[in-house]
Amino acid sequence: MKGTRVGILVALLLCVPILLLRATSPGLLEDSDTRFLLMRLGEYNNPWRWFTHDWPLENHFYRPISTLIFELDWRLHPGDGRGFGMTNAILCCLSALGVFWLAAELTQSLWKSLVAQALFVSWTLGVTLPFVDYVPYAVVALVVVRILMQRSLRLDQVLVMLASVYVFSLLTSPDSKFSGDTLYWIPGRTATTMTVLCLVSLAAYVRFERLGAPRRAEPAPSATDVPATRSSVQRGFEPKTSIGWFVTSVVAAALAMGSYEQGVMLPFVMFGIGMLLRTQGVQARFSLQTAFWVVLFAYIVIRLQFVPIKPSGYQTQQFRDGTGVYLSLANYILPGVLSFRSLLISLSSGLVILLTGGVWGSLVTGLSNLAFWGGARADWKPSAILVFCAAVAYLPMGFLHQFGHYHFWPGAFMAILAVTVMEQFWKGLVTAVSPQALQAPQRSSRAPGSLPHL
Repeated sequence: MKGTRVGILVALLLCVPILLLRATSPGLLEDSDTRFLLMRLGEYNNPWRWFTHDWPLENHFYRPISTLIFELDWRLHPGDGRGFGMTNAILCCLSALGVFWLAAELTQSLWKSLVAQALFVSWTLGVTLPFVDYVPYAVVALVVVRILMQRSLRLDQVLVMLASVYVFSLLTSPDSKFSGDTLYWIPGRTATTMTVLCLVSLAAYVRFERLGAPRRAEPAPSATDVPATRSSVQRGFEPKTSIGWFVTSVVAAALAMGSYEQGVMLPFVMFGIGMLLRTQGVQARFSLQTAFWVVLFAYIVIRLQFVPIKPSGYQTQQFRDGTGVYLSLANYILPGVLSFRSLLISLSSGLVILLTGGVWGSLVTGLSNLAFWGGARADWKPSAILVFCAAVAYLPMGFLHQFGHYHFWPGAFMAILAVTVMEQFWKGLVTAVSPQALQAPQRSSRAPGSLPHL
């Protein structure tokens, strides 16, 4: 991609706010989980123990890789909360850079990748743009002006006005504790360590496929094709020595599973990424993804050897079932479902509820989801696959009482989804506010100098 060095420099600069706003309080180490964990590290004083035993909190989790990060801090910054806070910030920075890398590989666009990373950084800091809630009003006003000018109403204009609510809600989609349980909570580094490794694995896999996978046959050149230039890229000349990227991807996948249990979803997400590449003409070799399933099988075997199968007291306490599970999952797959459910609950109290603004807000929110996906038409596949990846990455955590770091890895896909959806929405908005094409009047006779048709 042109301008890669500048893009990388900007990506590094986007991480600076995370370092500046990191946690520096000595109280970071006073959390009960952190205090007990550090006590165990000092008691055993053996980093390699965690590869063959339960992790330090002894609640039946196998996390040797992320435990090594605790070991490193415990040895470099004993009793220093500021040092632990810096490590948390570095992991969050690496995650943000991972979002940039994965987005760049998937979209082949530096500006889209930087926007996705900036969005992820804002979520990591718990910062939301104050004007986002007002943008849909501006969109509606813009489209209404066009409707009044043309004195007619088209279906695509209605869909764009409704879809704007869903599209801009994606900019503030993560859980409210997204930052508090990752950047500002020491035990949250189990999830951030896994996220870094998962993103490295996914990005390296996409690079591997782009360099070596066969391409779908290109259509024959036409008169409207853009002419080739010195800066254009022609397919077929990429280097084929891409095995190193595949090895990197597999190793990172193994390390991710050894960091946090959510990493077991990586092979499922990898399948979704392969499908996304297929939509771009890259014939992803799904047979090679067997390596990730082998890693998953090996992880399960090793875990069964060193960690008790029976749930611990902590795990039993954390498990949940019922409506909350399905609502959490629906919030990723079909966010509009929650709005319609809220609407039905409100209406059950009587029609007088229609006099309040909340019920109409639920209705508009639900319809906005339907409007976007209904108007997506041929461009719906990339967005739908990214929704699939985010939902699958979150899936096992939906059955637990919620923490913000459960949404950290899925948040990477939500950031890329937001950029993808914005691009689709922009195309629809331009069409909605542009004047309709006028049919040229039919000539009564041939233009001067034209040849007769035989």
